Amino acid sequence: GPCRVFLTSTTQDGNLGGLSGADTICQGLASTAGLPGTYRAWLSDDTQSPSTRFSQSDGAYQLISGATVANSWTDLTDGTLATPITVTETGATFDDPGLRAWTNTLANGNAGGVLNENCVGWTSSTNGPHGDEGQVTATSDNWTTFASGTCNNEFHLYCFQQSK
Repeated sequence: GPCRVFLTSTTQDGNLGGLSGADTICQGLASTAGLPGTYRAWLSDDTQSPSTRFSQSDGAYQLISGATVANSWTDLTDGTLATPITVTETGATFDDPGLRAWTNTLANGNAGGVLNENCVGWTSSTNGPHGDEGQVTATSDNWTTFASGTCNNEFHLYCFQQSK
């Protein structure tokens, strides 16, 4: 079956507890919502990225609502999405173009972004360092590479199912 994808219903500052802390946020929200499987955050630091951390599915990636985001990993990482990732783990939709998600990830799944910054490995919540972000309503590569903000901002995460 398809891998589920959701936007976190909560927002976090840039101190996510590193990649593992972000994965824990995704997993906790998925478990609370009764979603099966293992989830990881679409997030990169200086050494790891979705292209190295994710199980790359040949099957579809779908929102909780059932809408297809991409037909496969190759389709997911080609620079465009079929539909934006605006549906949370609870099924609520956040479709405000002003909303952002922490990423520091290029559309191809590798680390990088506008400034290639990751809030000091996703451990800083201060106004000095930056973290790269995506625009939640975008279907172009802006979904993951849109801007960079200081780490005291509160943004969402994109969460991707890795296993059933």
